[in-house]
Amino acid sequence: MKNARIAIPIQAALMYIAHGFFYAAFFAIMNDHADNWPVMQFFEFGGVFIALALACGAVGLVLSLVGMKKDPPSPLKMTLIVKLALIPWYGFNVYYAICIIGGMLNPFLWFIIPLEIAVMVSVTWILMFLTGIQDVVYVCKALKDKRLAPSPAVIAGLIMQFIFVFDVAGAVMLFTTTGRAVQASTTSSSPAAPSSAPY
Repeated sequence: MKNARIAIPIQAALMYIAHGFFYAAFFAIMNDHADNWPVMQFFEFGGVFIALALACGAVGLVLSLVGMKKDPPSPLKMTLIVKLALIPWYGFNVYYAICIIGGMLNPFLWFIIPLEIAVMVSVTWILMFLTGIQDVVYVCKALKDKRLAPSPAVIAGLIMQFIFVFDVAGAVMLFTTTGRAVQASTTSSSPAAPSSAPY
C-alpha cells in the first residue's frame, strides 16, 4: 500500500489539470474568444485528464487491495490532506456543471439535461470515492486483524467516505481516531514492529 498512497495525490493533480482545461474553455466562450481559441480541444483534454484521474484512482485501489496481504503503512494522513486540498475543486465542479446545464436551456436540448446531470454526478462521486477508498481498505484490514475495535466513530468515518461533503469529515474522524488506535494496538502486540500510524 506504500506505492498505492502515491496514487492519491497524483489523482488529485490530474483532477486539477482537467479543471484547468475546462476553465480555459469556459473563459474563451464567455469572453468571445471561442472563434480564436481551441475550445473543443480544451474540453477534450479536460475529459482525457478526468479519465486519467479515474484510472489512477483505480490503480491505487488495486494496489491497496494487493497490499492487504502485508502490514501496509497508513494512508490516513495522505487521504486527509488530499481531501482538504480538493475542496476548491468540488466548488469549481459545481460552477462548471451549472454553466453546462445553462448552455442546454434550449427546448431542443432539455431532454439531455437529466442525462448530463447523471453523468456529472456519477463521475464526481467515483472520483470522490477513489480518493477515500484506501482509507476504507486500511481500516477494514485493521478491523479484520483485531487491531481496531468497531467503535461508532470508526463506523461513521467509513460510511462518510461514500457521501459527498461528509467524506472530508469522515477522513478527519478516521485520521484522529483510527490511526492512534491502530498504533497503540500494534505497539502493544509487537513492540519491535514498525509503526503504521498516520504520522
